[in-house]
Amino acid sequence: MSLSTYRYTLTKGVQKVKTRTALVLTATALAVGGGGGLSLAIFGTTHADTLSNINFESPAYTTGNINGQQGWSKTGPYDAEVVNNTAYGFSGLGSQSLRISNAVTSGAFGDQTFSPALSQPAGEANAFDKDGNPVAAPQPHFEAQFDVASTTKADQGMATSVSPDNGSGARMSYVRLEDQADGIHVFFDDATDPSHVVNADQFNEYDIATLSYGSVHTVKFAMDFKNGPDNDVVKVYLDGHLAKVGTSWEDYYLYDTESNPTSNTNSRAVTSLLFREGGAVNAVPANAGKGYLFDNVSLMSGPTPVTTNVPTSKDQCMNNGWKSFGTTFKNQGDCVSFVASKGKNQPTNPPAPQVLGRTATGNLTLSPAQTLNFNVSDTGPSLGDVGTVSYANNDPNALGLHYTVPTTCVNVFGNTAYFAYQIPANAPVAANVWVIWKVVDNGTSDSAGFTVAADQASANAACESGTAPVNNYAILTGDVVVL
Repeated sequence: MSLSTYRYTLTKGVQKVKTRTALVLTATALAVGGGGGLSLAIFGTTHADTLSNINFESPAYTTGNINGQQGWSKTGPYDAEVVNNTAYGFSGLGSQSLRISNAVTSGAFGDQTFSPALSQPAGEANAFDKDGNPVAAPQPHFEAQFDVASTTKADQGMATSVSPDNGSGARMSYVRLEDQADGIHVFFDDATDPSHVVNADQFNEYDIATLSYGSVHTVKFAMDFKNGPDNDVVKVYLDGHLAKVGTSWEDYYLYDTESNPTSNTNSRAVTSLLFREGGAVNAVPANAGKGYLFDNVSLMSGPTPVTTNVPTSKDQCMNNGWKSFGTTFKNQGDCVSFVASKGKNQPTNPPAPQVLGRTATGNLTLSPAQTLNFNVSDTGPSLGDVGTVSYANNDPNALGLHYTVPTTCVNVFGNTAYFAYQIPANAPVAANVWVIWKVVDNGTSDSAGFTVAADQASANAACESGTAPVNNYAILTGDVVVL
């Protein structure tokens, strides 16, 4: 095995050696090595664990050091704090966000910024937890999602990595966000050792996307763990679109002695996200108080997802193929219409909308005075749905109406999404009103509209049934993405 290197940008002369994740070897010492929103699936058990919509808002979070707030930890001297982000101009991030910069970096892992941990670890059987103990029955599926934006909306030489982790610095996947002249580059790394030779593993790096500086972007990991080597699957989604399919870092732990010289037979479990500023030579002190904003963090573990059984091509409808989908379609034409319209023309007996992680995102201007931003995910039952909606209306009659709230129901089917929520009690108008939105991804002619309900039960029922009648707005700018 040989350590690989990469450069942030050659012109900055910043070089970072990729040390790999290690287990914490003693109770007091840091490890010396280094170590994924939400997917198309159904969760069929109550053992799933979710931490949803961590939005850093007051009063749960206060501005200042993130360490110790709501399960977050950061015991090193890194520039990571909760800030008032209204000055940055990103309405989709609410009033407060977590800001992290590379003003201070190091080669350490265990003292960096960790999210709260799920109580149900995900991973392969007997994967090690943060204390080095095997987890007897971890969940086989993990998902994590977050929003990110640049504080300066320009190249500041900023870079940070985000990794699904067991809470000690034992990374099982990896995405690096890195400023370059043309935008924020997103790098994905996985680890492979197909020969199963000790210390012959290789880390493979891919530049999978370039994100604009002026917008909020959503990054999502979806990880499926399978017992045995070489077979974990990691998917990375960017702004609702699948950007990369790779594998985890399991082969590194199974065949490399760097993480633990006395045990290289166990993979690592995943419970949290590690936000890391690595490499002692990579610090940019001028970035103190700047860097990236992180918000709307969600984590989930649970059983292996099962995809909904609907056709994805017209060929699947032909020659009586439409009958293989139960009673969903009344005939071949009904099936073909569903596929051709990308789900807009729903079948005669549509399957129940119980698809976990069917997501919908949007950043819309609905009139010169109104904007709507949303990032929502359907888990099937309303109580498990996750999402955040931000709405602003600058019309004088709205008296400065502006809020960011969590959803109580999300229903995604085909190219259409419904989501429900309650306007906050302190809103200057329409306080406590229950709202149901319907958004449709029609490519270049998306639509969005809303209606209201008397109470939460009525709002959730209209959302889940997909029957809420809405008054559509004209979308002036922006896009609806249903995945």
